[in-house]
Amino acid sequence: MENISNAKLSILKDSYKLFLTNNIEKVTITELEKACNKIRGTIFYHFCNKQTLFESVVANIFFPSFKMPIDLLKIAIERPLQDFLLIYKNPEERVVHLINNKYEINEAEVSYYNFISQAYKYYPNFQNRFEAIMINELQILKSAISRAQCLNGYTTGKAEMFAYLFMLVGTGLTFQNGFVSNSSFKYNDYLFELEPLLFQNEA
Repeated sequence: MENISNAKLSILKDSYKLFLTNNIEKVTITELEKACNKIRGTIFYHFCNKQTLFESVVANIFFPSFKMPIDLLKIAIERPLQDFLLIYKNPEERVVHLINNKYEINEAEVSYYNFISQAYKYYPNFQNRFEAIMINELQILKSAISRAQCLNGYTTGKAEMFAYLFMLVGTGLTFQNGFVSNSSFKYNDYLFELEPLLFQNEA
């Protein structure tokens, strides 16, 4: 996320809420003015055009909202795996929760998929950026699972597959289409092996 002024950040947040429930192609300048409570001159002082504004919303509001909260990351590193999984929300769940609570949108999940479909179309290299976010999440999950395996003396070396499983269960088609569809991964094969990790005992 770039360093941006409060005025510019305010425009981005208000525009994000508008784009969540509308199509960028159909959003008018008048609608932007109303959503941001700014005149067009102010909006386009900060952004060259609507496309630039949308790209900045994706880069500075949407992508950062996927980041795992520090308190949850600390639990993943320091606490038993079971404690972590009891409160874990996958990246998409966290974003949908934020849309519902911070932006006060009732149909948050619908709005999320509306926005992400636009981002795939209008944001350059969106898929690569989105995949990088999911890969980072997988690495955190993998580290937490590997730690649980070591504490349990469980040395099958399948931490990455277990991480894929948790992500797949949580994000469904979005994750499967991005990562699993072209692999030989069969998550049912790993379900029975999760129990000793979930019920580990730490001294």
